Amino acid sequence: MADIIIKTKQGEIIPAISPEAFALAVQSMEDLDTQMAELEVKAKALPKKFETRTEYDQAASLVVQKKDLVKLATATVAPYEVLIKKVKTFVQTQNNIVANHGEVVTSLVEPAMVEWDEREKRAAAAEEKRRQDAKEAQLKRENEEKAQKDAAAAVERKKERVDQIRNDLRAGKITNRMAEKFLREAGAGEEAEKARIAAEKNEADAAAADAAAKLKVKPKTSATAGLVRRTNYAAECANEDMLLELFIAQYLANGSKFGPLRDFIMANDQKIGEKAREIKDDDKMMQLYPFVTASHTYSH
Repeated sequence: MADIIIKTKQGEIIPAISPEAFALAVQSMEDLDTQMAELEVKAKALPKKFETRTEYDQAASLVVQKKDLVKLATATVAPYEVLIKKVKTFVQTQNNIVANHGEVVTSLVEPAMVEWDEREKRAAAAEEKRRQDAKEAQLKRENEEKAQKDAAAAVERKKERVDQIRNDLRAGKITNRMAEKFLREAGAGEEAEKARIAAEKNEADAAAADAAAKLKVKPKTSATAGLVRRTNYAAECANEDMLLELFIAQYLANGSKFGPLRDFIMANDQKIGEKAREIKDDDKMMQLYPFVTASHTYSH
């Protein structure tokens, strides 16, 4: 296969495909596929269960021919697999170089960016608290002013009522006993008004604190297109033995019912398969490891 040399700025050399050699390889693979199809037809013609040695020998012959064709196919594509591996390795290497440079860029700027983000969060939290405190103080001042106005109005209403009672007494509209009773009621009314005003002020102050708490200040975000700040969450098992012990404890505590850790307990079929290949005995495997199904197949 003639090589066409391709050089890169890093100095690597990549052999290109010779069109003539590749065309011959393609034709060879097509011929091999035709021969393999003929073997497939012969294999289908054989009975599903062999009754004679001749039938078995015919099948064995097909298997041998199949292996020879596969070897030829493998040899035909081998040069191109080497080429593909070289190209893949080169491409992956170049990609890794770019990705590594990208990681360097990130490592150089991300710490400062993270610190900036944290500073913005702290500044936003401080500003949020300042605004909440200011809002609450403002609402409480307004509540205090209203309470004072209401108290003054209550005093004025009492004064007006007392003046009315005295005028009625002078005019002979009521007796002294009646005047005494009305004056006492006016004093009780003033105390009731004071209690009502105090209650309303307390309720208003509580509402002021709640309204202030709803004020939120978000950190400033970057306007740079394509920059997305993500919060990446991750978790991993720190101690498998302790996890299993806790899983068993939950199972027993729940009356033989699985707890939430069941989501994280699973069989490792790869390890089970490795153990089966090590033991090489289905019955022994299933005896040693209950609830494991072992089986085997044959191949030529």
